[in-house]
Amino acid sequence: MYNINKLKETFNKNNCDVLIAVTKENIRYFSGFSPVCKTLRPYTSDVYILIHRDDLSTINVIHSLGEIDQILDKYSDVKLNKVYTYGEFYRENFGLELSDDEKVINKYSQKNFNYSDASEALFAMLKDLKAKKILLDEEGINFKKYYELKDKLKNIDIINGSYEIKKIRSVKTEKEIQLLKKSANIIEYAINHIKNLPYTKLTEEVVVQEFNKCVASYGGIPTLPMIKIGRGAVGGQRLPNNYAEFPNETFIWFDCDICYKGYWSDVARIIISQFSQYEYHEAYGVLYQAQREAIQKIQPGMKAREVYSIVMDYATQNGMTHYKRNHVGHGIGLEPYEMPVLSKNNDQIIEENMVLCIETPYYEYGVGALHVEDLIVVKKGGNIILNQTSGELIEWSGNGDM
Repeated sequence: MYNINKLKETFNKNNCDVLIAVTKENIRYFSGFSPVCKTLRPYTSDVYILIHRDDLSTINVIHSLGEIDQILDKYSDVKLNKVYTYGEFYRENFGLELSDDEKVINKYSQKNFNYSDASEALFAMLKDLKAKKILLDEEGINFKKYYELKDKLKNIDIINGSYEIKKIRSVKTEKEIQLLKKSANIIEYAINHIKNLPYTKLTEEVVVQEFNKCVASYGGIPTLPMIKIGRGAVGGQRLPNNYAEFPNETFIWFDCDICYKGYWSDVARIIISQFSQYEYHEAYGVLYQAQREAIQKIQPGMKAREVYSIVMDYATQNGMTHYKRNHVGHGIGLEPYEMPVLSKNNDQIIEENMVLCIETPYYEYGVGALHVEDLIVVKKGGNIILNQTSGELIEWSGNGDM
């Protein structure tokens, strides 16, 4: 289930009756399912999850008739109240005995609460819920629909609520923490797989293919595997090539984002050909220790900008006087970048059970990139690192045993 305590705080703070989730991530957060139409038509499709302040553990759903079967994938510990559909879809029934799942689909496929479009369904549900003041996830609605809603809901006070929902999501439940840990560990399994490949040489295309296959074998989706060999890592967002070769170039840079059951991880590591051949031990050591300094010192109640200062002060005072960064990490969850961003001007307060990516990237022409990034859970009694590996430089096994 979602963070019901933070949800209650949000209702009290904004004094509203109903919260409406609209974005794919927020629908998933409150319902447990990710609407198919939000992938197929991310900018024009309509799905709404409504929660009333009088029953925070119950959701109300508006979904297209064709995808109403996704109701079956909702959280088992979240109750379901009203379900309204819109549009047309046809599932034939010629009198066969239905399974339990089919009975649920058939129940919510009836015409009683089916509307011509999503807006009509939303207006009807808000009326039935007796909503007077709503917290609307406005980032999930395009400009045209937003103003149509405001025009038709003149008797309802609408508060923009996307920021408030992000704040709810920023403090993770125990279930979310375990999913984030698994997601991070899958990246580490894949990097270890690359370390042990029995090849005499590797190109970026081969590394990315092997990385992606390994991630998929553990149930992950390799959404953004940024992997570069050698000095090419200075432009790490580019597509992989087949001309840079390792170990001719002495390192492979990984800054990889994957998704596991909806939850992202963002981990950075460096594989080097041989410790004796790597030129940047000292600089990497400073960046690594700067990251560890932050991991050790972060605590609930601290401001995001204070974490930035910890990292930057350590790096610049221990040999990297020229080190510059716009941020040193960020929250993570159903999106790869969540609150808070650990930047120099961010006063957002860090809370217990936030999951943060702490990173110290460095890019230099002619060098490439030095980078370490790990996920931590913020705890009063000491932060917990979700990664299994240390973040130190990884030596390639070369032709060693798999």
